[in-house]
Amino acid sequence: MEKKRYYILNNCDKTVLVFPEIINSDRLDANYYKAQYLELHNRLIELNANELGKIAKNIKDGPGGWDVSTEDYVDFGIPVIRSTNLKDGFVNLNEDVVYISEEKHYSLAKSAVRKNDVLLSVRGTIGKSAVYNYESEANLNAAVVKITLKDDTVDPYYLSCFFNSRYGRMQTERIANGAVQNNMNLSEVKSNLIPLPNIVIQRYIGNKLRKAEELQEEARRLKEEVKDILESNLCMKKIKNILINNDEKFTWVKRGNIENRLDADYYKKTFILIEEIYLKNGIKLMRLEEILDDLYTGTTPNAEFISNEYQEIKFLRVDDLSNSLVKNEISLFIKEEIRHSLRIITPGSVLVSIAGTIGRSAVINLENCTTNQNVAVLQLKESIAKPYYLSAYFNSPVGRLFLERVSTQATVKYINNDLLKSVKIPVIDIETQSKIQELLIMASEKEILSKLLISEAKQDVEDLIEGKFNESKVSEGV
Repeated sequence: MEKKRYYILNNCDKTVLVFPEIINSDRLDANYYKAQYLELHNRLIELNANELGKIAKNIKDGPGGWDVSTEDYVDFGIPVIRSTNLKDGFVNLNEDVVYISEEKHYSLAKSAVRKNDVLLSVRGTIGKSAVYNYESEANLNAAVVKITLKDDTVDPYYLSCFFNSRYGRMQTERIANGAVQNNMNLSEVKSNLIPLPNIVIQRYIGNKLRKAEELQEEARRLKEEVKDILESNLCMKKIKNILINNDEKFTWVKRGNIENRLDADYYKKTFILIEEIYLKNGIKLMRLEEILDDLYTGTTPNAEFISNEYQEIKFLRVDDLSNSLVKNEISLFIKEEIRHSLRIITPGSVLVSIAGTIGRSAVINLENCTTNQNVAVLQLKESIAKPYYLSAYFNSPVGRLFLERVSTQATVKYINNDLLKSVKIPVIDIETQSKIQELLIMASEKEILSKLLISEAKQDVEDLIEGKFNESKVSEGV
């Protein structure tokens, strides 16, 4: 065991005395020698952790700007994995993807990514990791490195999970440096210490991530099915053509179509044409107030009653809205002592953002939640409109468009309750709405289970490092 060569002089402010022999002449910044970093490094040494460079067959970063630029991007081809594509522990090539031609890809063969390569972000947001699990090849940009392992003595999903764990991120955070933007060069990447339990434990942890990835993919397919149903039933292709081709600067509005709005933006030709499409296709447009049982907005309590530490009452904000709300993802809570002054949201209610980022929506699936004044809570007449259908509509391009239509055009867009009640909703048949609801509930359940497995896997890694991992549960499987 390596002799401990530092002392924590003050546990309050973590003042540290570091012996000269462990000072890295290339790193004379005080942050590198923070107590928590030194303690983690010491613990990894105790666990006989291996340097990444010794367990990897190859570690390669993506090409710099001199080898590939935005001018090389094409509409279809070989995907280029950027840091933004490493999301929630997996590679996401379904959105925000850029491509290069096959010819360009072959000229960049050294940075080609293949199945089971471990990816790690090394610029900007340091330490995000995922396993590339596609049969076809991809390439990288300079913000990501690929790690090809030597053999099957290291599970790639375990390695990725370690990087994404609290201790993995702490280590990459320590190693990263840079005056303007944090980064890790290849030598620094190779210096990461990796604790390696026996392969059975690695696979136990890795299998949780494999299962989580499968669930994420199943959820994505269910959402794609919903998207197809919406596009078919809400004439999305016709509307897309209108959005692309309509460039008229003026609109003639029939007297009978003039509402209690006299601002020109409300009567843009695009809105008039969309309404005509729905009318011609027998789709009924109803004002939101016609399908509501209740509508209200939340409030923000005084700062003294808001806590970062877990409390039973969860405080939802716009950033918390998605198709799945998972308890351990909520970052703010309200203290129990003011429960009597709060309005607790009924599960199954629709939430929609009404300030700043307009139209982000979700169906609440948690108990004991409240929200702030930037989010509206809708309780529906479910014989007319299903919650998940309305939320899916709000999240669609047309739904966002019609919400922005009624918003006040100030510096920060805002929709008050009366304006929100006036937004027009295309009400399709209840059977189709129910189908959409069923699919989105299934997708939500799969996402929740996936995130739970990811959380469990990270906790397993952290327990291993802390010496608290219960090996008896390995025989139970995932």
